[in-house]
Amino acid sequence: MTFIKNNKYIFFLVIIFFLQLFVIYKNNNIMGSTIDWFKQTVSFSNYFRSLFYKTHQILPNLALHIGSGQNIYYFVYYGFLNPIIMISYFFPMIDMINYIIIIQCIIMIVSSILFFKILKKIGFTEFNSFLVSVLFLNSSSLVFNSHTHFMFICYMPFLILAFIGIQNYIKDKNNFLLTLNVFLIIITSYYFSISCILVIIIFSVYLFLKENKKYNIYDICSFLKK
Repeated sequence: MTFIKNNKYIFFLVIIFFLQLFVIYKNNNIMGSTIDWFKQTVSFSNYFRSLFYKTHQILPNLALHIGSGQNIYYFVYYGFLNPIIMISYFFPMIDMINYIIIIQCIIMIVSSILFFKILKKIGFTEFNSFLVSVLFLNSSSLVFNSHTHFMFICYMPFLILAFIGIQNYIKDKNNFLLTLNVFLIIITSYYFSISCILVIIIFSVYLFLKENKKYNIYDICSFLKK
C-alpha cells in the first residue's frame, strides 16, 4: 500500500492512458492507421527484420526487394538502425504489427511518467506535475502521431531522459546520460534530432536562468562554454 500511495500519480497516468486507448480505438481493429502507420512503419520494420534474418548482417549494403534494389541507408527515416525497431530482431515469434502496438503503448506510458518526474525535479508540485503530464499524454501531436506516424514520436523517451541528463551534468558534471540519449535520439530519428537538440539547448538556458537569478557576462560565457 505504501508503494501505491507513493506512486499514485504514476498509476493514474497509466490508467488515463488505457482509458484514452478505449475511447480512441474502441471501434478499431488495430491501434494504428491503415495508411502510413501500417504501410510504412509496420511494413518497413518487418522488412528490416526479415532482411536481418536472411543476411545475418546488422548493416547490409543493399535492399534488393525495394525499388529494384536500393541503398539500405535510404530507409533510415523509416526505422532502419532505430534501436527500438532493432529490439524486435530478438522476438521473431511476435508479429511486427503487434510489436509496434506494444512499443507504442510503452513509449506513451514511459514518456508521460518521465515527463512527470522531470517536472517534479525542476520544482513543480507533485499535483501540478501530474496535471501537466496528463495534458502532455493527451496532446493531439502525441496521440495523433502514435496512431499515424510512429517515427514522429519514438524518440520522445530519449528526449526527456536528455533533460534529466542536463540536470545531472549541471549538478554533478556527469554527462553520460545526456550524451547517451542525444546519440539515441539521432539514430532513432535523425530528421527530428536537430529540433530535439534545439529544445535541449532551450531547456539548458531555462535551468541556467532558474539557478542564476543574478548573472553577469562572465556567468553567461561560462554557461556557453559548458
